[in-house]
Amino acid sequence: MLTVYSSDHRLHRGVELKDGAITESFENPLRAETVLAQVRAAGLGDVIAPKSFDRARYAAAHSTRYVDFLAGAWDEW
Repeated sequence: MLTVYSSDHRLHRGVELKDGAITESFENPLRAETVLAQVRAAGLGDVIAPKSFDRARYAAAHSTRYVDFLAGAWDEW
């Protein structure tokens, strides 16, 4: 198995709305570290850094509308 990992996940401690209250997101830095440790402990394969791709690469697989949405989704959130 190939695992894609970046320590940049530590920069994002998100929140989510659950049962009418704002709470720490389930997907958080500690969970990512726990998953990575288990992947390594089990010897499931290589761990590599994510790659950046230009817009054309994404547009080859997705509609322009979706690529446009992803380009601005974080800023709009």
